[in-house]
Amino acid sequence: MDPTLFEPIHLFLLFSLIIGFCVHWTSKQINGFQLSYLLLFCMYFLDTLTTLGEIKASSSLLFSPNLFSLVVSCFFLSFSERLPLKNRVTSLTIYSIGICIVTYFVGYPVLVGYLYVMILYLIGMRTRGWITFIPDLSIILTAILFPMTLFVLNMSSSSFLINGMLIGMGVGAFIEKIKLNTDYPSSYSLRMKALLIGLVGVILLFIGMWYISEFFSIFVGLWVTFVAPILFVKAALYQSRVKNYALKQSFDQ
Repeated sequence: MDPTLFEPIHLFLLFSLIIGFCVHWTSKQINGFQLSYLLLFCMYFLDTLTTLGEIKASSSLLFSPNLFSLVVSCFFLSFSERLPLKNRVTSLTIYSIGICIVTYFVGYPVLVGYLYVMILYLIGMRTRGWITFIPDLSIILTAILFPMTLFVLNMSSSSFLINGMLIGMGVGAFIEKIKLNTDYPSSYSLRMKALLIGLVGVILLFIGMWYISEFFSIFVGLWVTFVAPILFVKAALYQSRVKNYALKQSFDQ
């Protein structure tokens, strides 16, 4: 187990990541998935900088306002599509300028900050395809090959954990869309029960990932986007749009 996983920086990102999981299970799949995926990419970015010696692994949470700006970026990009188009463009412009200013004051070239925001934006737009569009071969290949490419660029143990979760989440979201297409209930008590089941599973898998094998990271991703939703449907907490559609078709015939 990598001891740097318990550094304040990583714990802060881990807490934000769990928020993404909770959103995915109880509110809006696409927002939760985008937020979790982008936060994992931020964790990869941080780990890569640490590996390259750009920042110290022992830095405190406040090592740089840039970390906070990256997390804010993830939340903004994950929920910005709910804004009207005009407000979205204005917000994205102001936000991009703000990121460039922050990046400049922490010692990085402004262009680096701007490019990183654009990379996050493009990744965020691609993740929408894994949930909102018709699944196809290119989507599943992207879900697998993109994290594998990131791992080749940074082959640290932390990178393996992060990219394992990225692969699990991408593949799980692809399968869930085909097999379940989960429908959230109107009852908040049912959503809270589902949330409890999801969190218990994540905690157990995190323990397995840290103390048993790094390969558990793949199962963490699969749990969040596919296995947990299956349990929600099996426990009659949520409904499956795919199953309901099949039943409706059989009745119509």
